[in-house]
Amino acid sequence: MNSKEIHIVSFDVPFPADYGGVIDVFNRSKALKEAGFKVVLHVFEYGRGRNHEFQEIADAIFYYKRSSFLKSFLQRKSFITSSRISTELIQRLNESSSDLIILEGQHCSGILPFLKRKAVVRIHNCEWEYYTALAEKETSFLKKIYFKREAKFLKKEEQVLKNTSLLCITKKEQEYYTNQGFQAIHFPTVFFTEVQNTSYPIENYLLFHGNLSVSENVSAVQQLISENKKEKFNFKVCIAGKNPSKELKEHVEAAQFELIDSPDTNGMEKLIFGAKAHVLLTNQATGIKLKLIHALSSNRPVIVNKKMIQGTGLENSCFVWDEKLPLSSFVNEVLQLPTKAIDLSDFRPENYSSQIDLLSK
Repeated sequence: MNSKEIHIVSFDVPFPADYGGVIDVFNRSKALKEAGFKVVLHVFEYGRGRNHEFQEIADAIFYYKRSSFLKSFLQRKSFITSSRISTELIQRLNESSSDLIILEGQHCSGILPFLKRKAVVRIHNCEWEYYTALAEKETSFLKKIYFKREAKFLKKEEQVLKNTSLLCITKKEQEYYTNQGFQAIHFPTVFFTEVQNTSYPIENYLLFHGNLSVSENVSAVQQLISENKKEKFNFKVCIAGKNPSKELKEHVEAAQFELIDSPDTNGMEKLIFGAKAHVLLTNQATGIKLKLIHALSSNRPVIVNKKMIQGTGLENSCFVWDEKLPLSSFVNEVLQLPTKAIDLSDFRPENYSSQIDLLSK
């Protein structure tokens, strides 16, 4: 039994684990707890509630409020980092008996200069690049200004990360930070393959799934609709995800796609394992899309564009679409090909215990 105590500081409440970032937090906490670590979870709560059954992933949990945007504006700092600098959190961590503190994302790195205990930062994305990409795609003038402001300050605030180790979700982020003189290690996400369920019958539909309130995924759905106008898909297309806007619902309906609005965990699993094939597109080559790993775990063909798999090491497990060609024709070709061998060994939780042991020495 491992006696080490690990503290994890999360940018958001990981309950339910229903979008990429919090799925990563949830699964890592679960993996460490199952490996015998005492896991203490610290979370910033801003709308997802404070009453959760946390025992599956942590031995204790503490909640904190984020500070206002006005404060970050006056301090000329990024909102995502400055709003998560909590005196209460810093005091609790410094008084703890932790062997290691994991700060989730650059979001939580603002407390690094105040910590007296060993801490590492989990890098989900190169955040300034991510916010720059959001600004480029945003149509709202005010949101565009906000994203540009965040990108500017996040780039400046990267310097605080030089005082610690960075656990990079993909080799792309690791290479970027190493080239900038940071101490960066490739630390893949955890995926629990035991959730696979082969009892679901395979049906004749293509599936795109993701958080439909995120502009990146909205753009991907619009691209699917555009491709369908050029050359209609021969299969039913299902779009599944949380919180689609009224406008997106109307666009999906007009394209005669089926929209599954905010399915629960079991509903999403049934959709993923029942799909004839998965089509996953993105216009942002940042981090790793956990929906990609989830789709691959179904052992069904996964069709992606180049940005979806850039830096993930999963290129050989997917069918990569050349965007100059009709997507419908490519899907038809893929479904005539033998199933690809899929290797998700890098994403299994078995290796986490030894890796964390080394980091906490």
